[in-house]
Amino acid sequence: MRILRRRDYPSTPYVEIGSISSPDHLSAIMVGMTLPSPRRLYMIVATAEAVTWTLLLIGMFLKYVTKTTELGVRVGGMLHGIVFIAYVLVTIIVWVDRKWPAKQGLVALASAIPPLLTLWTERWLDRDGHLPTAWRLPGEVGSRHRAREGRLRRAAPSSPRGARARRRRGRPHGARPARRAARRLSETDHSPSGRTTNSALTQ
Repeated sequence: MRILRRRDYPSTPYVEIGSISSPDHLSAIMVGMTLPSPRRLYMIVATAEAVTWTLLLIGMFLKYVTKTTELGVRVGGMLHGIVFIAYVLVTIIVWVDRKWPAKQGLVALASAIPPLLTLWTERWLDRDGHLPTAWRLPGEVGSRHRAREGRLRRAAPSSPRGARARRRRGRPHGARPARRAARRLSETDHSPSGRTTNSALTQ
């Protein structure tokens, strides 16, 4: 087995798996890969589904009606099976991305079974505005990730050492010696003889 290296294909863009560090990075990668829009992607697979259905019907006609050849059924059936799987996957992806209602999603999946019905479904979804020209998930996932990080950062309990350090940073320089001197002075003032008490001296 030959391992493909970067120097073998210098002009081919590639992405290292470990370099995807955040949803924003993933979104940038998807933009760089020029992913087709939901409308264009669904239109491609819907049209391909109708074309392969037509090839399969022609092959069935040649096999069962004219009884000339079975090649049309073999080729058309194989192509139709591949495109059928692709159509189902793309439909589910667009369904999840665009948050379709259950009616639109189920009708779009079921339209792959009857011949040529995917063309009507594609026009119907496009007319009702369910096939936009931009993906929703990458940007939304990135914003959710940032919001979740902010909530976790605000809700994370701080350690006692960190809290003491923050209190020391917020305290003016020399505040503790000044408080000690004030405490000693107050204890001296409240003593019966006006002298510094033993407790003040020991502190």
